[in-house]
Amino acid sequence: AKNLMKDFSLDQLILLYVFQARSRSCLLDSTQALEAIQQAESLNIKDSRHYITLMGAKQSILFLAPGHYQEAKNLFDSLVKEALDIREMALVYQSAMDYYEGDISLEYLDKGLSLAHKFSDFITQGKIINNMGFEYLRCGNYSRAKQYFDDSITILKEHQSHELVYPYSNLAVLQMISGEWEKALDNIVEALFWNKSEYASLVLKTNRMLCYFFLKNSQWEKLFQELYEYIITGHCVDDKIYKKICINMALLALKNKRCDQAIKLLDYCRPHMKGEMSHGWYRFLYLEQKITGEIWPLPEPKESRFLPYYCKIEFEPWLVNFSHD
Repeated sequence: AKNLMKDFSLDQLILLYVFQARSRSCLLDSTQALEAIQQAESLNIKDSRHYITLMGAKQSILFLAPGHYQEAKNLFDSLVKEALDIREMALVYQSAMDYYEGDISLEYLDKGLSLAHKFSDFITQGKIINNMGFEYLRCGNYSRAKQYFDDSITILKEHQSHELVYPYSNLAVLQMISGEWEKALDNIVEALFWNKSEYASLVLKTNRMLCYFFLKNSQWEKLFQELYEYIITGHCVDDKIYKKICINMALLALKNKRCDQAIKLLDYCRPHMKGEMSHGWYRFLYLEQKITGEIWPLPEPKESRFLPYYCKIEFEPWLVNFSHD
């Protein structure tokens, strides 16, 4: 590409840097991904479609970069405020559940879905519908969530089958919530068949670990050790990865009376909780109380419909949603 760049048009250069950034982000290398974005920003971008494509990618990568949550949210807010009626905006709205929850998140997602319908963008429709299923699950509406995950599977199976890992993984979480561990494993296996994502690999490994544990299958310990080694190597990746893996592992460690290991896992997790809403800390603090024996008020969400997702489910649910890609 470097040998060819001297002959590239401005549009081609912008897209080259965006694709480089996306590739680095897929490899969980947020530092180099943001460097590629900065190179694109240094160009004289006048086309609104290219600008939204670049900024949409930037907010998504910032969200995945440790310590950049607020910067990502500010950029998302500025983009949706412009409300441009172009196809690329659908991919920005697609990330709504990363920054908002409940009605506000669903409102943005619905705007994105409308744009995807308008421009006959079936792949984006399938992705946004999966994200709406995520939001309905977070709101405690499990039947609606299942409907949206099923609809997402129907669309993506026809138009972009390798993305099926996301809705199948999310269906597995629904079954885990209801205690249907064997059925959840079936959907995890289906998700693994389609998976091409390093991020989703970690999600599926964590959820398999939980399923095996609650099925009293000793394979959970092998996965526990693999995830433990991943965490302690100090990967510089998405804060959510640390939260979801560490809290679930600390839960299992505590159930096996490995208090020292549970404390160590929570210590690894703590620096990555900075971008969490107050009630996003609930399970972390609950486990801390169980370990220390100290009691203090735990931060519950103001709306009761969010109680199951943040507080009542026994494990830390890890769903996957499509951000700007």
